[in-house]
Amino acid sequence: MLIQRLIQYADRLEKTPKYYEKKTVNWVIEVEPDGRAMGSAFLSMEKRFTKLVPFLSRAGTKINPILLYEKAEYALGFTAEEASEKDRAKAQEKHRGYLDLLAECAKQTGNADVLAVHRALSEIDHRKLWPPELKAGDWIVFQVDGRFPHDDVDVQTYWAEYRDRQKPTEGVTFTCIGCGQDCIPAQRHDLPIPIRGGHSKGAKLISANDRAYFSYGLENSLIAPTCEECATKYAKALIHLLSDEFSHVVHRDLSYVFWTKEKASYNIAGLVKNPEPKEVQEFLTLQKGKRTERVKTNQFYAAALSPYISRIVVRDWMETTLERVQESLVRWFRLQMVIGGGEERFFGTYTLAASLYRDANKEMESNVPMYFLNHAMHGKPLPSSLLLQAVQRCKAEQRVTAPRAVVMQLCLLQDATSEEEKLMKHEQQKRDPAFLCGQLFAHLDHVQQVAIGPNATLVDRYYGTASTAPASVFGFLVRNAQNHLGKIRKLRYNQYVNLNRVIGEVMDQIKDQIEDFPKLLKPEKQALFALGFYHQQQIRFKKAEKKVAGEE
Repeated sequence: MLIQRLIQYADRLEKTPKYYEKKTVNWVIEVEPDGRAMGSAFLSMEKRFTKLVPFLSRAGTKINPILLYEKAEYALGFTAEEASEKDRAKAQEKHRGYLDLLAECAKQTGNADVLAVHRALSEIDHRKLWPPELKAGDWIVFQVDGRFPHDDVDVQTYWAEYRDRQKPTEGVTFTCIGCGQDCIPAQRHDLPIPIRGGHSKGAKLISANDRAYFSYGLENSLIAPTCEECATKYAKALIHLLSDEFSHVVHRDLSYVFWTKEKASYNIAGLVKNPEPKEVQEFLTLQKGKRTERVKTNQFYAAALSPYISRIVVRDWMETTLERVQESLVRWFRLQMVIGGGEERFFGTYTLAASLYRDANKEMESNVPMYFLNHAMHGKPLPSSLLLQAVQRCKAEQRVTAPRAVVMQLCLLQDATSEEEKLMKHEQQKRDPAFLCGQLFAHLDHVQQVAIGPNATLVDRYYGTASTAPASVFGFLVRNAQNHLGKIRKLRYNQYVNLNRVIGEVMDQIKDQIEDFPKLLKPEKQALFALGFYHQQQIRFKKAEKKVAGEE
């Protein structure tokens, strides 16, 4: 199904000449209309440009020249000084094949510019066009009196017919998986797809060159028979999606691409990758309005891809509607808004995934960001293992970060089916003894910092124990806090009154539900402890910020 949807998307894109691709140009060789070569211009990294040019992907040792856009060894017969005699002979053979192709094109089209290029390369010593910086792998185009011959319609038509003539005329007929027509499928899919982490020359979505990948005796691309036109279309579509910042998200070696059947103007990539509060608010406001029938029926497609050497592996595939994706994103952001006492702060999927690791670049598996992407865009449940990872990371670092707090809250509230149920469950969380113990721990930590100084903190020594087995440590912490409160009472009586009051209120709320502090907390309750601790810290930080702002 992925191939068919990509082909549909390719048909929506801007039409390009058949067998033309956008490629980088290293050198431009100027030719006069009478066939005199005027020299070459090397394009520095700053001046290089991409251009639609004739193209094919080569494999093996067969001489297979490309029209008017070629490597130096084909276009000029170039070889390095240290090249062997065998390599020099091979380069000359490639150059002759290139000249034969130019001659045939000039004869078939009658194009004067192509004839001028052919004359310039045939009637002069081509070594005179070898500048010192030239390399065999550099790509060259020709310009005649300011014109690129390969841009002419007759040249484009010739190239399409030339490539079509190269297609096999004999062989077993299959049904193309793309268009459903009977065809002799392409033996290899020529167009390489550049994907993060893949081979430098690009990767193939359909390919099998080892017995382990063959299926029912079918080799190479015959494992998924595709006609050459469909093979080119799906590759073009995927190349476009992977190059468009609004159509893909990359997390390490995972590339997540998405598109719609009909054109839509939503920057979904920005919303899930790096959501800005203003952008999110505009999105949420827009979703309150009436949706059009077009949005309701517009199909939405998403694929998770990762490279494996020179191949592309499809890790996940989703087909739904744009309306459902929008509804899922609304739930995603509203759940995030629960964190931080109503503070409107939003995190991208990679930031949330990375918060679960000490060093995400080295430790994180690519499927973890995919869990968050699928949850944000499709509402797929987050696995319970993520909650456990968040809890363990908090204990390892002795702190609760905002992204980890969001992860824990998403896991705990993801079963809520409505806005009302979500708010109800959140209010229940605030009354849970584990959440209250987290708040109390934040208060006790604050008391010690006020009494002794900001460098003295309970968190570094007791967070792990307090969040796992509160009963084993809270008795001691509360008694110790009374000593600190006695010191504060002598120096800052009003602050002593406030601190003593809030500690008493939280302890009363805990005792209203249980006789003593909980003996042991399960992972879900440890997450509530972390949320209570984080929530209370945020309240204190905000009060401090307001106080500073008032003094200024």
